[in-house]
Amino acid sequence: MNDQKFRNHPTVIINNIVAVAVMLFIICISIPNIDLTMISIFLLILALATGIFILAWRRTTITFEKDQIVVEHNLIYMKRKTIPYAKIASVNVVRNIFNRIFGTTTVNININSSKNAAIPEASFAFRSELANKIRSDLSSKIFEIEYTSEEDENFESVAIFTPKDVLIHGLLATSTWQLIYTFILLIYSVLSIVYGSAGGLIAAISLLIIGELIPVMSLILKFYNFKVYRVGDNIRIQNGAIQTYRTSFDVSRINAIRIRRPFFARLLHKSCLEAEVVGINAAAKDTKPTLCLLIDDDKMEGIMKQLVPEFLYEPNMTIQPKKAMFPLLSKTSIAAFVFLIIMAYPCYWMYTNAGNFNLTNNYAQLLVQHLPIICTLIVILALYWGALISYKVRQFGLGIDMFTMINGILDRETVTMQYDRVQITKLSASMMAKRFNLARCTVSLLSSVGEKRITSGYFYTEELEEVGKIVLDRLSNGKYDYRKTAI
Repeated sequence: MNDQKFRNHPTVIINNIVAVAVMLFIICISIPNIDLTMISIFLLILALATGIFILAWRRTTITFEKDQIVVEHNLIYMKRKTIPYAKIASVNVVRNIFNRIFGTTTVNININSSKNAAIPEASFAFRSELANKIRSDLSSKIFEIEYTSEEDENFESVAIFTPKDVLIHGLLATSTWQLIYTFILLIYSVLSIVYGSAGGLIAAISLLIIGELIPVMSLILKFYNFKVYRVGDNIRIQNGAIQTYRTSFDVSRINAIRIRRPFFARLLHKSCLEAEVVGINAAAKDTKPTLCLLIDDDKMEGIMKQLVPEFLYEPNMTIQPKKAMFPLLSKTSIAAFVFLIIMAYPCYWMYTNAGNFNLTNNYAQLLVQHLPIICTLIVILALYWGALISYKVRQFGLGIDMFTMINGILDRETVTMQYDRVQITKLSASMMAKRFNLARCTVSLLSSVGEKRITSGYFYTEELEEVGKIVLDRLSNGKYDYRKTAI
């Protein structure tokens, strides 16, 4: 494959033309009393766009040389991009509906860099046979592993996920706050039906569909047929119902391992496994690979032993000292006081004007009169409850080669990082925290969306300073592997 030059498959021209045509059609039907002149203008725009797409296709090439990939764009001005094989983090293949219709596959190539990492450095569509061959050749150069697409069918996943498991993951792996918002919309919809408010019902259902049903269905379709396994130091993932996605990356590209336990998943004693990997993106906003869907907590250690044993260790976890309650309550009290000032006037206005709503039911009038006050009290109590939970949950632990932070209130996460992945450590303390020799540690890691920051709870300053000291000690004695943070 050395020094071979390729272009995108010609069907990308059709794909782009269809996208522009659909957009122009939507604009066209949204214009009232459209005349023939406007239609002619839209057709002219479509013709010009078609010419640009054809010219861009002819002048965009990718060449696979001996030690690097060269991407050239020569539309308006010359642009040449070189990608050394040593810098490539992952080679991903995606097949959407358009690819399936024309028998093509899109190959996305990502490098290990925080700059523009959420967008593939090179994305080209080829015939499926050619795309699989390119991925195989690149995998052998990058990971030193011979790869064929048939291998994906021969290797067994570290865990079998049924459609029921995918459904549970799609429903419960999302943010708990999003699910609470959905529950509020459901209540609002029921009340709209009871009180005959058609407008409120339509608005609530629309928000429900956009805010919850569409994201949940997207997750279910995305993780359908989920499969993950490891070959040597290479982790391979494939999933997707309508749009299929296959990726592979070396375990050395992983900067952090995260065990997530959303609130409702914790009630079922389930958790999922994610990784921070630079250059993993294969599709839009797909920058944080899921290594394992929601699974029983007692099975998670076995999954990690098969996929990422490098991140398994037994840390000596430390809980926040009792003095940490002082800065936590201080911040919470300030937030509660500000919220109380904001809500003071709405509460007063509703209390004094509820009688003007002409509500026939006395109970309904009392509810409307006191609702802002009740909501204000609930929010303030929730703030203090959150501070108490944060105090109980947050933990911090150091090991020989890595360290761990546990964070969260409703949604919990356990993040394990190796010292050699750390770029920056920063200690911060409020005036109240400094009085008790407490601080919070923020660790910066490289991720596919730039700099990823993970912040601890309040611990004694001397304990948190150990992270930076260990990193410096590893630098001085030669144990620090600079390659793990190279971009």
